[in-house]
Amino acid sequence: VLSTVPSSADAASSSSAASTASTTSATSATSTTSISSINSINSTSSSTSVDSAAVEAAQAARAPIRSKMRGQRTLSHSSSNALDHWSLFQNHMLGRRLVLMLDYDGTLTPIVNDPAKAFLPKATREMLQILSRKYIVGVVSGRSLDKVTEFVGVDDIFYAGSHGFDIRGPDSSLMRHQVAMDFLPHLASARDRLVARLNPIDGAEVEDNLYSVTVHFRNVAAGSLEEVQSILREELASFPQLRLSEGKCVYELKPDIQWDKGKAVVWLLQALGLDGEEDVFTIYIGDDTTDEDAFQVFLDRPVSPHAAAEATGGGGVSRGLDEGSCHCANPDAGSEPRAAAGEGGSTGSASGGRGAGSSGSSPRRGLGIVVTEERKATWGAFTLRNPLEVAAFLRRLIDQ
Repeated sequence: VLSTVPSSADAASSSSAASTASTTSATSATSTTSISSINSINSTSSSTSVDSAAVEAAQAARAPIRSKMRGQRTLSHSSSNALDHWSLFQNHMLGRRLVLMLDYDGTLTPIVNDPAKAFLPKATREMLQILSRKYIVGVVSGRSLDKVTEFVGVDDIFYAGSHGFDIRGPDSSLMRHQVAMDFLPHLASARDRLVARLNPIDGAEVEDNLYSVTVHFRNVAAGSLEEVQSILREELASFPQLRLSEGKCVYELKPDIQWDKGKAVVWLLQALGLDGEEDVFTIYIGDDTTDEDAFQVFLDRPVSPHAAAEATGGGGVSRGLDEGSCHCANPDAGSEPRAAAGEGGSTGSASGGRGAGSSGSSPRRGLGIVVTEERKATWGAFTLRNPLEVAAFLRRLIDQ
C-alpha cells in the first residue's frame, strides 16, 4: 500500500505558489538576508594567536589534499579514510575559519526503510550544537526545509532543504533564500498524480519535499521496479518544467533549472562573505549522488559535466530516467549498487566556474568527504564508512 509522507507546509505552499507565480520567473529566487552578526559566529574560532612557523609548516603540508581534488577518481577506505588522515585536516584547518556542511540521510543518520523514522541520534545532535558554537555549520538535505529542521533540531545552524532550493539561517538571523517558487504548482500536481498511479504497487512511497517530489522504492519488489520506472517516465512527459534524478533507492522530480546542492553551498558562502577568502576552509560530508555537486565546488579548477560523464562512463543529468537504472543498496528491491556521477547539470557554481571564489581570482578552499561502505567513483577527496564514522569525525573536530 502506498504511504504518502506529506509536507508540513503543503497548504501554505499552494497559496504561496499561486501568489508568486505571476510575479516570479522560472529561474527566480526570493532572498531575505540580515546577517551582519552572523560573520562573527566563527570569526574568532580560529583567528586566535597561531605560531607563524606552525602556519607555514601547515601550508606546506596542504599539498597532499590539493592533489586529491583534481578530478573524479575511485576512492577506497584503505587509502582515503578521513579518520586515518586526520593530520592532513589539522594542517588545512590551522589558522583558518572552518565551515562544516553535512547531508542528513545516510550521513548524519543511517538510511532506514521508513523515511519518516530517520531520527538523529541524541549524541550527534549534541555534537552539532557544540560545533555550531565553534564553526559555521549547515545541513544540506533532500528533505523539505521544515522536515530536516525538525529532524536535526539545532537552532544555531544553517539549513538548506529540497536539495538547496530552500535555505534558512539560524534563528538569530533573517536569512531566507527560496529558488523556483513558481514551480510549486507543477510539483504538487505531479505529486498527486504519482500518488494515484503508484498506489497499487506495494512498498512504493511518495514523499512531498516541497521543492521536490521523492519516490522511495527501497521496499518495492524487484519485479515491480520496472513498473515504477515506467510510470515516472510517463508522468515526466506531462511536466516539461521538471526533471528526474536518481539517488539511493529514490527517484526525484525537481524544477528543471540550474540549481543543486553545490550552488546552495556557494550561495551560503557568498551570503556570509566567506567565499574565496584565504582564511576560510569548508568541509562538505555527504553520501549520495546529489552531494557530488557540492564536492565539485571545491575543485582546484572548473570541471565540465562532460568530464564527469567521461570519468565514470555515466551521463550526468537528464530529464529522463536511465534505462534499467536502480541505485539501491537493498538487493531484494532492485539491482546491485553502482557508482554514479554527480547530479550536476551545470557548467559552473553559483559564482561561475567550479572551485573559483566569488571574484574568480581566489580559489574556494575546501573538500568533500563521501560516506560509503564501498569503493566509489567520486569528486570527493576522502571517505568515511557510515554515520558512526561521521560522528567520530565530528568528535575530532570538537576536540581539536
